Order: sequence, then C-alpha cells, then structure tokens
Amino acid sequence: IISAADQANETWTDMITPKNGSNEVQLPNNFANEISSSLADEPDEIRGSEAVKENLRNVTSVAIEEKMRSIFSEFSVYNYPCVSARIFAVMSIVYEDQTEFDPLLPFLQSLINAEMVSLKSRTQSNEVYFINRKVCFSGFDYSATMPARDDIDGSHVDLNSSIAALEDVLRKAQFPSSAYYLDVAIQCLHEMSNCDDVSEACSKTIVGYFPSSRLAKAIQHYIVEFQDIKRHLSSESVAADFDVGVRYRLGDFIGRSIRFNLRKLLNTIPESVLDFSVVSCEERWGRAVDDCS
Repeated sequence: IISAADQANETWTDMITPKNGSNEVQLPNNFANEISSSLADEPDEIRGSEAVKENLRNVTSVAIEEKMRSIFSEFSVYNYPCVSARIFAVMSIVYEDQTEFDPLLPFLQSLINAEMVSLKSRTQSNEVYFINRKVCFSGFDYSATMPARDDIDGSHVDLNSSIAALEDVLRKAQFPSSAYYLDVAIQCLHEMSNCDDVSEACSKTIVGYFPSSRLAKAIQHYIVEFQDIKRHLSSESVAADFDVGVRYRLGDFIGRSIRFNLRKLLNTIPESVLDFSVVSCEERWGRAVDDCS
C-alpha cells in the first residue's frame, strides 16, 4: 500500500521559487517533457480541420476575387498573374478561425508586394502576362526580377527594388507568436495542396492563360517558404536546401548588386579620360605627345 505522502512525492518532486516572492511552487515530474514537446518546431503530423476541408470544397473563383478586392486592394493584383494574392485569399476564406489569420496579414502583404515588384520591370510595368514556355520565370520565387546590365543605364533599379521588398518580408515575419501562426498557415497550405479544385479556381481569376499546375507549384513553394522563414526566426536556425526562397534570393540579389556596382566603379573608363584633348593637356601639363599616348 502506497501512502498519500509517497504518491505526492512521486508526482510532485521538482520545486521552483517564483521570481517575485519566496514561496516555493511544486511542479510535476513530467513538466519539463511537456514543455519541450509543446515547444517543438513542427508537429509530428499535419491534422487538417474538417471545417477547413469543407471550406476548400466550396471555394469559387468569384469568392477569391471578392476576397482579393477586400484585403489586398492596395496592390491592384487583379490584372497581374500574382499567384500569392490568390493563394492567400483562399487561406483567408477557409481559415476556421479568422483571428489566427489576421496577425499574418502584414507578412502576407509583404510577400505579395515582393512578387509584384519581381513581376514588374522599369520598362514594362503594365505589361505583365504569362508566357507558356519550357523555361518560365515567376514572381512568387522572384526569378522574374530583371538583372542589372552594365550596358543599360538604370537597369539596377529592378534589382534594388526586389532587395528592398525581400528585406521587408523578413522584417514583417517578426511578429509576436509568429512560429505558431506560421504553423497554422503551413497546415492550411497542406490542405490546399491536396485539393485540385483550389488551383483551378485560382487560375480562373487570372486574366489570359495561366495553367492551374503553376498554382499548385506555387502552393508547394509557400509551404517550404514558410517552413524556411520559421527556421530563420527560431533561436537555432538550421540551413535548409531551399534555393528559391526569400532568404536565398535576398543574398543572391545583394551579391549581384555588389558585383554590378564594383564593375561600374572599377571597369568603366572615366569620361574625363575618354574626352581626351591634346590642347587641354598642353595647357595643364605644358606638353603632350601628338599621338595621344
């Protein structure tokens, strides 16, 4: 027979002292394990809500357009193949608890802005459309950003704009309880990836031809993107093999910008040298050879 005192000793053995006060508080033996499991980076299994699944089955292109106009009106995404706006609009529609979506909104808006900046260019800001080619550059992975060219004045503007937009994404990702809200978003995206009707409904909202398969690819992209950003925000950031996300593209674009500016600084012949004049040299230095050497 185990006495009540022995049972208490087996259950309550750890003691702590509160920060303010002298009275000790008893903690259960398995308290540390419970805490560590509750702080795990990712759940062992994605369990989608039945309400979310039901909402996904009822998503229509009309509802997506209305939601975009409601929460993303400032970006005018309707006439652009901006897939992030469509995907995030669906997330807002199917979320079981809207209070878990609202804290994500500034972060999601920064991702939409980054895609729009990549899609637009300095010379063709109003002529963005999908071209069905074997190699296709996209805005959601920022591969559509125009590179800086040494032979074109002002070509670095697009690259610099993308750098600023991606920096803003990482800033907006730092909000209270971001890991929790990113987990919920990842679970929602997983459910969306299992529903082909979602990609089809999103593709119908884009002007012109846009295959639903590319929407499905973008949903998978954002699953990995959110996981990568969550790792970045954790105290133990682990490098992942994800070379098309915000963090990778930001580093790549900064490197390109540095190389571009070094080329402009070191490789370009100054105009004062190109504008060579024997007369001016004679006036300045007293004598110059006639062959301009």
